[in-house]
Amino acid sequence: MDNYKHLNEDQIAICSEAMAKSNMDTLPEVWRTHLAECDDCANEVAMISIMLSEELESIKSQPTTKMINLKMIHWLGIAASVLIVVMAGLFIPGKVNKKVSGPITANVDSVPQEIIKPVKESKYENSSLKQRDQKVKKEKSKVISNHKKNAGNEVLLAYVPNEQLEKLSQRFSDAAFRGEEIEIKSPLTIQIHNKKELELSWINPGNENLIVEIYDNKAKKLEEIETTGSKCIPGQIEKPGLYYWKLINEDFDLLFCGKIIFK
Repeated sequence: MDNYKHLNEDQIAICSEAMAKSNMDTLPEVWRTHLAECDDCANEVAMISIMLSEELESIKSQPTTKMINLKMIHWLGIAASVLIVVMAGLFIPGKVNKKVSGPITANVDSVPQEIIKPVKESKYENSSLKQRDQKVKKEKSKVISNHKKNAGNEVLLAYVPNEQLEKLSQRFSDAAFRGEEIEIKSPLTIQIHNKKELELSWINPGNENLIVEIYDNKAKKLEEIETTGSKCIPGQIEKPGLYYWKLINEDFDLLFCGKIIFK
């Protein structure tokens, strides 16, 4: 990657979050191209995204990545060396005069000390691992912090009134402007703390065919329900936020527009 600059910390954090959410297609094309060509940045993004996914999804049984214990490998190597030396001594010609009976035991004191002398860890290797670990923790902390900040902003944005639907709902603030035969029983603004509390109701003496439409605060239609009854329980209001609902007759005349605040 001599011809490319590595991604900076902020870019690594954004890429890691996108990978954790399976939204890599939202990243700039130049970043995606760089990750496809740069193993260092790709590995770092992959590692942080795995850690972030575990953190955000709150998985109870999180898989843990185990580091290879270099010291354990070293001592296993020493043990193998000792066993080889002892076994070799048992089969040297002229040394074996009796059949071996009973368990074979290794006399560690007879093994030259330079063979079992612990090898010091590479300072460079130890320092590199620590730096890598610190960098991963820093990136993980930054991504989680950004996620919490963005999550807070998303909650606030969910309550921003929609200008057009607000104007429309205000037209029905006076009961006189509601339907002639259809009388709305629900208040103009419904406030709920649980979706189970939500019920839209009206009086429909002639059992007219009516249509209920549910919108979010971006004027996106979430649900459309046809009924001849006098009440409706929407099923698509899942998250806290500001919503709007319309009641329309079979001639597509607007009978009412109200608000739903899910706290």
